[in-house]
Amino acid sequence: MKKLIFFLFLICHSAFADELILFHNNQIKISYDEKSKSYLFNDKKKNISFPRHAYKEVIDLALPYLPGNDYEKVKEVVTTHSLSLRLSNPTPEEELQQAFKTQSLALSLLETNNGPCPSASKVLTGPSQYTIDFKETDKNKDVDHAIVKTELAKKGFFLMGEILGVGYELNSSNDNFLHGGGIALGITKFNHGIDGDDRGKTFGLVNKINLEFEKGNISLKNTTQGYGRVKPQRRTVYTYNGTPIEQIVSYDDQGKYYQEFLTIDGLELEVKRELGSSDFYVKVIGKREVFDDNNGLAKKIQEGWHSMDKRNIQYHYVDYKEKTIRYSGFTELGRNFTIKETDKYKVSSDLAAGAQFSNEREGQYVSARGDLKVEWKGTTDEGKSFASWEGRVYWDGKVYRDKEKDQNYGIEVTKRWSVSKNGFIYLQAAVAQEDERYAREYGAKEISNKGHLDMQHKLGIGFEYKF
Repeated sequence: MKKLIFFLFLICHSAFADELILFHNNQIKISYDEKSKSYLFNDKKKNISFPRHAYKEVIDLALPYLPGNDYEKVKEVVTTHSLSLRLSNPTPEEELQQAFKTQSLALSLLETNNGPCPSASKVLTGPSQYTIDFKETDKNKDVDHAIVKTELAKKGFFLMGEILGVGYELNSSNDNFLHGGGIALGITKFNHGIDGDDRGKTFGLVNKINLEFEKGNISLKNTTQGYGRVKPQRRTVYTYNGTPIEQIVSYDDQGKYYQEFLTIDGLELEVKRELGSSDFYVKVIGKREVFDDNNGLAKKIQEGWHSMDKRNIQYHYVDYKEKTIRYSGFTELGRNFTIKETDKYKVSSDLAAGAQFSNEREGQYVSARGDLKVEWKGTTDEGKSFASWEGRVYWDGKVYRDKEKDQNYGIEVTKRWSVSKNGFIYLQAAVAQEDERYAREYGAKEISNKGHLDMQHKLGIGFEYKF
């Protein structure tokens, strides 16, 4: 009777509570999370999540922490709780597992007991000539193998579990406020205040496709970055007694400024994987970057933009370097922290350190980064919570093998809207100071004139779909 009351209590509590604590002492806590449909194991150092049908793994993991009769107590409580869930709302894995067991039982009913020693086979004799055989047979092994295959299939690509969502983002950066829109509207002036002068890092674009899984993310990025600097050239200005007289001038006969422009076009594959808990993760990135002064995407976009209006500054691009290709591999270890979370907002932080290896010395570095993010939550028409507003401050730094140092920091704001049951769109704006090696190299004159590099202004748009 006591077990029946406890059994009914578990069913009722699971129906109305998001988290049910099944066992707790001064070393560990075992609970069940209704939202994620998983068991949670916490030993003050790590949080480990187990799918519902893997409840036996929770019991085994708890064994070293349980003195005396606590192990039997935990085993009974967790097993009883799992049984109550199986009866009330079985998962597809549990249904499949039960189907295999039922199939095995049905097939065994059709096997006659022809062995020489029936007693050694541990058989249960029925009312007829058929028997139920509980021996370890090849057929039973096949059933176990099928269950293992099903479990591996659930863990998914890169063992990261089921896919939860997909997303696309287009993000651009420019050294001019509103990407030159402020100048066009007459509210700012070229190379005055918050507007730049097309020196140093002048333009950037990121296309990103993201797949979100239970245990991580896979992203594919296509990027382009443009760096420019005025480069005066020797030009014959007149002839004296048949001798050409040359001068160093900043622009050609048509009034176009001589400019050296570097485009870095990149392609990145990024895999981010959680490490046994929801806090720690590892990130691996493979990169291919093309350095070009003639045909890069950033240069073509700048040429097209400036040619749209003759009042814009026009450039005469100088051919000054060979095209090169860089291959790099980047690895990073990080941790997410939830500082505080309520029904209305969430405060979190992300800290990470990594290293990059490359076929070029300039591409080899160690890095560290961090951020602080605040999310204000909204609610969809279906009552689901999502991050309606996000505010983030961030910093990252790099130290290259040749002792060069980068330091970037900025502020980012994101506004997100629910547009369908599972679909969201968002707009993003940011302003950042990006003191990095190519910006310094191409913005050297800018630094000498102003004492600093221009700020980078970023605008982005994205779409997310949650399964």
